[in-house]
Amino acid sequence: MFGFLMANQDLLSEDEKERYRGCYCGLCKILGSRHHVQARFTVTYDMVFLILLLSSLYEPEEHDGKEACIIHPFKAHPFWFNSVTEYASDISIMLGYNKLLDDWNDDCDPYKLFTSKLYISSYQKLKDIYPSKNKALITGLQKISEGEYHNLSNPDYMSSIFGNILGELFVYRENDYWADTLRNFGFHLGKFIYLMDAVVDFGEDKKRGRYNPLSYLPDDGTHYKEALEMTLDEVIRIFERLPLFNDIGIMKNILCSGTWIQFVRAFYTPEKGASKANEKSI
Repeated sequence: MFGFLMANQDLLSEDEKERYRGCYCGLCKILGSRHHVQARFTVTYDMVFLILLLSSLYEPEEHDGKEACIIHPFKAHPFWFNSVTEYASDISIMLGYNKLLDDWNDDCDPYKLFTSKLYISSYQKLKDIYPSKNKALITGLQKISEGEYHNLSNPDYMSSIFGNILGELFVYRENDYWADTLRNFGFHLGKFIYLMDAVVDFGEDKKRGRYNPLSYLPDDGTHYKEALEMTLDEVIRIFERLPLFNDIGIMKNILCSGTWIQFVRAFYTPEKGASKANEKSI
C-alpha cells in the first residue's frame, strides 16, 4: 500500500529535481548511519514526501553535502537532511519491519521472515521511543489482516484503518499546535492510498483470487475514480490549511499528479489521454 506518494518528475524543474533527489539521498544516508547499511533498503519516496511536508512546516536546520555511495559509487551526488529526516528514518524501519512480518503471515514467504530479522534490533529500540506510533501500526495492521481474512467488502472501513495508521505517523510532535491537522491530513491521505492501491490492483487481485475491498465492482477500478477524486480533494483541502512555503511546488506535484501515476499506467494508454490524466492540479 505504498509507492503512490512519488513526484511526476517530468513536471519538475531541474532545481526541484535536485532538491527532491537530495531529500531521498539524505534519507538513505541517515538510514545507514542511524541504523545500519541494510536499513537503506527501506528508503521510499513516501517517506520523502513526509520529510518535505514536515520540514516545510517546522523548518529545522538542514545539513547538506555531496558524496558517492554504495548505490552510486562513481559520482558524488548532493544530499540534505535534518531532524525530520531522522524521524522519517525511524518510521521507515518500523514500517518496513512490520510490513515484512505481515507479508510473512499472509504468504508464508521465508525470505520475508529472514529479511525482517535484519531490522529487529532497531525496531525493538524504536517501539519504546515511539509507543503511540507502534501501537497504531500494530493495531491497524491486525485489523486490516482481520478484514482481509473475513473478506470484508467495505472499502470505507478498511481504508479508514490504514488512514488511522498514517494519521498517527504524520504527527511529528505530540500536543503540538499542528498535531490534529497533521493527523487529519494523514488519515485522509491514508484512505486515498489504500483505495488507490485497491483500484490499481483490482484486475490482478480478481484474476489471482486475492482479497480486494472493491470486489463488488462489476469490472475494473475505473468505476471508483470519482471516489478517489473526492478523497484526494479532502487531502488537498487540509494540505492548503498548513502554512507551507519551502518545496511547495514539489509537494503539489506529488499530491496532484504523482499520486495518479500508477492509476494512469493501469487504465490509460497514451492514445486514451494518459498525459491529461497526469495534469490534475490544485
